Amino acid sequence: MKHSLRVRAEGLRKAEELSISVFLRFVGQSDKASWSLTRAADAELVLQALGAPSALPATAHLAWVADADAPVSGGSKNVLRRPLQVDAFSALLRGIESGLDVPAARQPIIPAAAPASVAESQASYRLLRWPGDELLQNQRQRKILASFLVSRHLSVAQLSALSGVGRDTCLEFIAALSSRDLLETRSAVMPGEAARRVDPGFAPAPATISTSPSASGLIGRLRKRLGLV
Repeated sequence: MKHSLRVRAEGLRKAEELSISVFLRFVGQSDKASWSLTRAADAELVLQALGAPSALPATAHLAWVADADAPVSGGSKNVLRRPLQVDAFSALLRGIESGLDVPAARQPIIPAAAPASVAESQASYRLLRWPGDELLQNQRQRKILASFLVSRHLSVAQLSALSGVGRDTCLEFIAALSSRDLLETRSAVMPGEAARRVDPGFAPAPATISTSPSASGLIGRLRKRLGLV
């Protein structure tokens, strides 16, 4: 069966919690599990800032969040380094899922209907204002991405295709912008949804062709001049 698992952030910065929330939209779904962010004490995964006190449930997995050069006792296993990277976060989730006791022969067939997270992943983003130097970090790729987001709303997939920058890099940049309230987000609307929201019984009137004497006279003279009559 598919497991519903939860992530709790403990002692992390507000911007880091927002980044995790954005990451979960894109990598929080798999064949084995569906992940969500929670504040519940019995979460299955706890992301804890290095050095922050916490009462860890016996059944929870623990991953440290530490600065890039901070030493962690016991090696680098289950450590997410700052700034948070979506590929490292995804690898952490998949590693936990690999230990779940889900026999392959008994896994249910996934329905054809797309889960809600797919629709969320189609959200589009546009810059409200140009980001500061601390976000661009003298990185040419981020400046390219920002230039595309200035003029129109783009999804992560569209931004990656237009800019030629990898999807993970685009996602990390979107998360960083979102954590600083620099983005306008437009949720995806499925085809036909907008029309149903306006009026379920609405049907457009059929187009009509003018048959006024002036219009027919002009058309008739043109047809005659062109030798069509």
